Order: sequence, then C-alpha cells, then structure tokens
Amino acid sequence: MGAARVGKTCIISQFLYDKFNVRYKKTVEELHRGEYDLPDGSALTLDILDTSGAFEFPAMRTLSIATGVAFILVYAIDDIESWHEVERLRNQVSLEAQKEK
Repeated sequence: MGAARVGKTCIISQFLYDKFNVRYKKTVEELHRGEYDLPDGSALTLDILDTSGAFEFPAMRTLSIATGVAFILVYAIDDIESWHEVERLRNQVSLEAQKEK
C-alpha cells in the first residue's frame, strides 16, 4: 500500500516474476498469486493484492485493510507526501487491527 506512482506494482513484479516494468500503468486492483515449494516438502500459496494508490477508492482500501494479513507500505524517497501517506496508512492499519481484538 502507498501513494500513487511509488512503485508498488514494480515491487510485486520483481518479487513474483523477476521483471521490472519501466512503463507506468495505473492500477485499480490486481490479485497476484505465487506458489512455492518449501524445504520441508510443504507448499505455500502467497496471494498479493496490488491496490490503487489513488484516493478515489477509499472503500476498496478499507476492505483491503480489513481482510489483509500482512502489509507492505511503500513510499518514494523523493516525495515527502508519499511518506506522509504511509504514516496515514500505518495508522489506519493499526486502528483496524485494534478493532479485530
């Protein structure tokens, strides 16, 4: 999660597919799945929800936080506002986690 144009999709693409996309494409929401064989012989399926960084989808963001298990918060080192967005998202995730308890 993070502001628009900070590289969320590129991080996912590098992690799952070993590819780097040089062209920007606005994301609304995309589900990615990676399947891994673990050393103990078991298998792991990793679902990654790539969310929009745009503010026009607040309901999707709230649902993503409510149903997520782990979060990666991404910001651009040359954009202070993207850091402030990460701070807001962290607070939102923390508040949702407290509701779960």
